[in-house]
Amino acid sequence: MKNLRVACTAISKTIQAGRINKAGDSFIGAPVDVTGDCLKAVIDKVGVGNEVTVNENGVPAYTIAVKKL
Repeated sequence: MKNLRVACTAISKTIQAGRINKAGDSFIGAPVDVTGDCLKAVIDKVGVGNEVTVNENGVPAYTIAVKKL
């Protein structure tokens, strides 16, 4: 899985996964849409009814909460 990255596209807001070039600034070949899998993994990680704080540069910056509809 060397050089594998995920990124959110600017226009469609889908999460794409693929191999990146040596510069680390673009995908090599066609990336794969992994939006559903990625969001499900976050739900499983956080847990329904829970929330997690995400740090940015060591400082709390975001809260992700999972609520069942």
